[in-house]
Amino acid sequence: MTTAVEISSLIAGPLFVVRIDPYGANPLADDYEQVNAATYAAALSEGGPPPKMFSAGTSDTPAFTASGLDPKLLLKLPYTARHAVAAEPDLATVHGIFEQSADDPFLTIWHEGFDAAIARVRTWAIGRTAQVIQ
Repeated sequence: MTTAVEISSLIAGPLFVVRIDPYGANPLADDYEQVNAATYAAALSEGGPPPKMFSAGTSDTPAFTASGLDPKLLLKLPYTARHAVAAEPDLATVHGIFEQSADDPFLTIWHEGFDAAIARVRTWAIGRTAQVIQ
């Protein structure tokens, strides 16, 4: 199921409106592609695919969550809540978020990990990708 919504760009700021699926695997990349298609295409050509949401840009979901929730279930939440829910240690709180808000495409629970995901997409797009630790 695709749920497209119009929101202010989290990549370029509130002057830009983008239409994205908040339940998609990588809405931040979709956001950037809409606000600056030429830079996105150049970055894709020169630097490969855009970074993903978790694990320093290498995965759509984290390897584990603090509550023990299956990380794949995070994809049933809007992308603007996934990092916070992944970091929440209390499973009852996580369950409450799913029960009360999973169907709200505008749900936002800010977390520093989400800020890092935004920064990774911006950095990728301007051609200064972070080094991968081996």
